[in-house]
Amino acid sequence: MCSVLQGKYEPAALQELLEKACFLDPRYRGDYINDTETKSKLIEEMVGVEDEGSAASASVVGDEEQAVVPPAAKKKTLGDLLKSRTTSASAPIPKRVRADNELTRYLQEECIDSIFFFYYHL
Repeated sequence: MCSVLQGKYEPAALQELLEKACFLDPRYRGDYINDTETKSKLIEEMVGVEDEGSAASASVVGDEEQAVVPPAAKKKTLGDLLKSRTTSASAPIPKRVRADNELTRYLQEECIDSIFFFYYHL
């Protein structure tokens, strides 16, 4: 039985998936897997997902440019007039840094108690 289980969990792709899942599990938050390689793979995946989303939106914008329709005149509301106009002089934060900050904040949150987790999610 042990050899059957080892055979099922031996592929590298499955091992990588299990490492990521255990690293992000809200009950542990990376306490048992403190692997910088897993964290860097997760950051690469997060940056890749953002790139795919921006590429998909760019292709939609390209399709919309072909059918030129003038935008409807927008009425000004009180919110538009009272909106504070702030300009940001700082440079945009790179995607990799934003992904790293988001993952670090997630891992710093308090772990979920297993009993309450299963009680509310079953």
